[in-house]
Amino acid sequence: MSQTLGGTAQTYVICQLAASLIAIATQEVESIIKPQAYSVLPKARWGIKGLINVRGEALALLKLEDMWSMKRQDLHLAPDEEQKKLVICKSAQHRFCFEVDRVHKMTHIDAGAQESLSDQEISTGKLQQNYVKLGDDIVLILDLTSLLKALGATLAPEHGKAYGT
Repeated sequence: MSQTLGGTAQTYVICQLAASLIAIATQEVESIIKPQAYSVLPKARWGIKGLINVRGEALALLKLEDMWSMKRQDLHLAPDEEQKKLVICKSAQHRFCFEVDRVHKMTHIDAGAQESLSDQEISTGKLQQNYVKLGDDIVLILDLTSLLKALGATLAPEHGKAYGT
């Protein structure tokens, strides 16, 4: 089941993640950089891949594939390492990043064209998600508020156990 949402157009960055396309609102994207080394966190929370040093600040590196149960080995996909990027995002209180296989383009998406997925259609059952059809493609709209709630805790390292279990 789905329902159409009303509203105005907003600009999004469209990215490839495994076999899916995702859209991130440009006002939530701080920058897009080349991937770099990260530190794995022992006993990290679900959805957190590790910590990465970006311009002298430790940021949580999220593993979005976990949140949508995407598995590259099941999809027989080998991402082009040259195309991979880190997307650094900012919300009201947090900065974090995640890796995508490719950044496609920026585009305007009318909020009225977005559809809302019902809970039964969400593979993890934890993310409220919208999608839009762009041409022949279905694009998941990444909602940072929902994403942070799905992680279940603050991403701020000063809160001690924020990254661990």
